[in-house]
Amino acid sequence: MSYIISYNELLDIWKEFSGRHNLNLTVKKNSDIVDGGTSQHLHVEASDNNNIYKFFQFFIQTESYEKEVGKPYKLNCLYEKSSSRKTELSIWEREFFDKIFKTNKIASGNKLFDKTFSAYSNNNKLINIIFSDAEIQNILLNNRLLILNVSTEDNIFRISLKNMVEKVYSSDELDDMFTKFMHITEVINSTLLNNIW
Repeated sequence: MSYIISYNELLDIWKEFSGRHNLNLTVKKNSDIVDGGTSQHLHVEASDNNNIYKFFQFFIQTESYEKEVGKPYKLNCLYEKSSSRKTELSIWEREFFDKIFKTNKIASGNKLFDKTFSAYSNNNKLINIIFSDAEIQNILLNNRLLILNVSTEDNIFRISLKNMVEKVYSSDELDDMFTKFMHITEVINSTLLNNIW
């Protein structure tokens, strides 16, 4: 396993990010049994006081986890709250069959965005309202490795944004993801709250 960053350097990055946004920092060591062996992971999470917003990342652990951290996984941004309203929304880059069969189309008014992405929702009006937001369009067009999903399961409403780039993020990059995620959640919540659809 290759050394990626020292444990203290990683914590300093997340402490700086958490401090800027008044978030609580939690660090946990997890063990999993994988393929007959034990795998160690470090779970670093920053969350708000109500535990509604969570930003977290896993790292493979080295033998001396208090000194060095191994390979990082994707960066996760999660918003959760109680809700009885069933909401589903997913967006992805258009694939071959989407283009041929013209399925899961978006009508946001931005031709490049509409050509690039497909979406699914349990209410098609929701797709066009949310993805008509120019800032959300720019976020997704300029960050093709972001995955956005919205769902309600067991009366928990979730907005999930994942950056699939597996790397150690700087505090400035974490700030950038925080800003993007806060805007996305604001637009989605405003749309749902105002019953625009």
